[in-house]
Amino acid sequence: MDTIKKKLSKKSGSEMRQRKHCLHCRLLPDEKATINTRASELGISASQYLREAALGMPHRPPKRRLPTFAEKSLAQVLGQLGRVGNNLNQLTQISHIAGQVPDSLRLNALLHELRAVMSSVVEVLE
Repeated sequence: MDTIKKKLSKKSGSEMRQRKHCLHCRLLPDEKATINTRASELGISASQYLREAALGMPHRPPKRRLPTFAEKSLAQVLGQLGRVGNNLNQLTQISHIAGQVPDSLRLNALLHELRAVMSSVVEVLE
């Protein structure tokens, strides 16, 4: 019975917030964009950025850093390379079982795909 009372009396997250007051200000579109860009570069919210700037606090690194565009791109490239490698592995297994070389059109298509992925990697790294 006590656990039911505790669950019912437990405050929601919004009721437990320490920062209960809001301060509103009007911004021009380019001012808002600049604030959002600077906050994003630091990996923090616009609210945290403004609060720290207004109070003269140093900008602390966020608890969890947001991945950069390059990191996201490389993750996609790694996924593509994994798929190409899986296809090549399947072709190799088939050739061993059948005792013959896989069809050259399919190998050329995979080679073309692999070259495209390699070009993507080079673009990201430059």
